[in-house]
Amino acid sequence: MEKVTKKIYTARMESSEKLDRDIRQLQAAKNKWVALPVDRKITLLKELKYKLGKHARQWVDLSVKHKKIENHPSLAGEEWSTGPWAVLKAITAYIKTLEHVLAGNPQKLIKKISQRKNGQLKLTVFPSDFYDSLLFNQVEAEVWMQEGISKNNLASHIASFYRRKTPKGKVSLVLGAGNVNSISPLDVLYKLFVKGEVVILKLNPVNNYLTPVFKEIARTLIEEDFLRIVDGGAETGEYLTRHPGIETIHVTGSEKTFNAIVFGTGPEGEKRKKENRPVMDPGKTITGELGNVGPLIVVPGPWHKSDIRFQAENIVTAKVHNGGYNCVAAQVLFCLKNGISRKSC
Repeated sequence: MEKVTKKIYTARMESSEKLDRDIRQLQAAKNKWVALPVDRKITLLKELKYKLGKHARQWVDLSVKHKKIENHPSLAGEEWSTGPWAVLKAITAYIKTLEHVLAGNPQKLIKKISQRKNGQLKLTVFPSDFYDSLLFNQVEAEVWMQEGISKNNLASHIASFYRRKTPKGKVSLVLGAGNVNSISPLDVLYKLFVKGEVVILKLNPVNNYLTPVFKEIARTLIEEDFLRIVDGGAETGEYLTRHPGIETIHVTGSEKTFNAIVFGTGPEGEKRKKENRPVMDPGKTITGELGNVGPLIVVPGPWHKSDIRFQAENIVTAKVHNGGYNCVAAQVLFCLKNGISRKSC
């Protein structure tokens, strides 16, 4: 019994030593990454895009195998759209954005600028291209800017990280999602190319079968010490969240996981939460994409029967996709008696 315990303890120590080494290497490279020229980052993104295309089939085949849906082609199609395709689209968008940043005109990415009645600026950001319009017919997305941002100063609020003269490098921990397997790489891309932080990604045990694929796709980022990808369960996650070398944390998961990181677990954790006494190092910042009760609102017509059928199918899909295990899943349906006028916006 003593020998078995010693083996387990040694394995844990080896794991923590490896994690310590990974974080030291990221710390040593964080200022190099933050100062990396934009054209070099564009080159890295293009390499990521090429390697992702090269390994996309392997990604999907592994997902299909582990989810046991080999005999369901339609479900396999979903693995393509919510896996490699989603990340490829994001990488393409980052390349386009950074090319505009390099040219000094990121405001050209905005399709339409308008104002609300109170003067607040509205930016139409979606659809961004022909494929968006084709795949998401008549779907639009707007960003409502904060007070004080006008057409005259808008450009100075776009890609703000790349306008800093002496940005400070940071090491970020990304705790990967256990549902849609493109979320983890998307979170990593955001931290790297939007926030300017190097990353250690801990994949969720549910989908860590993709670790070898992700490592191969991101090989250059790993070799240059800008990224580390590790496996492990709750114990590894806890060790990393408490590590002094981690400066920011992002978690995709449940409210319970988020609260455990910030306040601790058990009765003591509940007490700390009520008293707003975080156990997490106050020098760290944490963001979370957590489960929620997503509302879906149906407003009165004029609708044709075909419209109603189409939207009904959308509602069902939003509810049952991935068994409902999505932070954006529609959980509550509102049917209003009175319509909402777009003019009120």
